[in-house]
Amino acid sequence: MKKEEIKISENEMLEALERSGYILESAISKQLVTLGYEIESNFVTIDPITGNNREIDIFAQIYDESRSGGEKEALKLIASTWFVMEIKNNNSPFVLLTEFEFKPDSRVHGGLKLVSTIPSDSSFIDYFGYPSFHIDISDRKRKIYTQYCSFSRKNQKNELMASHPDNLYSDILKIVNYCEEMVESWEDNDFNMSGDDYLRNFLYLPVLVINDDLFELNLLKRGGKRLTKVSYSKLAFGYRYKSEPKVAIVYIVTKEGLEDFLSMTRKIDMQVEEMMLESKKRDLEPKK
Repeated sequence: MKKEEIKISENEMLEALERSGYILESAISKQLVTLGYEIESNFVTIDPITGNNREIDIFAQIYDESRSGGEKEALKLIASTWFVMEIKNNNSPFVLLTEFEFKPDSRVHGGLKLVSTIPSDSSFIDYFGYPSFHIDISDRKRKIYTQYCSFSRKNQKNELMASHPDNLYSDILKIVNYCEEMVESWEDNDFNMSGDDYLRNFLYLPVLVINDDLFELNLLKRGGKRLTKVSYSKLAFGYRYKSEPKVAIVYIVTKEGLEDFLSMTRKIDMQVEEMMLESKKRDLEPKK
């Protein structure tokens, strides 16, 4: 008996692609290229724990043609953010909650995955670069959260339940682990020991891009609560890497907020480079 063919309409296929997130990922890739980013999509790496293949949705870096032949190139200095992105077509709102409480010994100060190659005669201190912009506690607009949740309907009453989805944790862990690996690969090359005199500050930044509906939960005085819809926010994500407890600063960004987020990070790149340039010029001044 001949197996009956299942006819699938074009609309059904498009609806399935929309739900899966493939169309969202394609749209984000196109947007990044349009904005001048070089991207690598859907590349495979090895999970450091399981040894299995894993796929990173997008790896992106801005292409800055203006550097060529300029003062910063001549003085051998560069600052740049490398984005390691996971794309999720969230069916339910995504909420960040529990504001991070800063303390002197907190691991969050190591939450940015930085590569710094600083020549021995340089006075540049990398903590005053990217960390000062991404973890600056004096700016209340830059709150960091430690928990996240999404929603689903469960039980016979069809009540809305808040939960911590396992698939979201594994997706974030995947891009965070890759950032750790990239930092390790630079450390293994040991540029400073090889005589390389380039002043570098690279930031490998894990980013979860969602379709829409990102909120921050803030607790108000006298027990009040407020949900604020935002276009991007920061999560202090805890995990273990090679058995060592770690924290990573992960940005959660909506599709609508992606361009503003990229503009913000680009400005930070430029400000860090200016700090490096000033440091380099001071180092070159004749000693009195």
